[in-house]
Amino acid sequence: MASRAGYQGIVFDEIQYARNWSVQIKALYDSFPDAYIWVSGSSSLLLK
Repeated sequence: MASRAGYQGIVFDEIQYARNWSVQIKALYDSFPDAYIWVSGSSSLLLK
């Protein structure tokens, strides 16, 4: 996780290619509730 001057965040691009991505993002959010998490992808059908 990147951290700079009290700022924590992580960016995932093309997340639709990761296996079980929604479960992984939920686990990350549960572990780091104060972090910013940005998720993007280019296939809206796979991001449902």
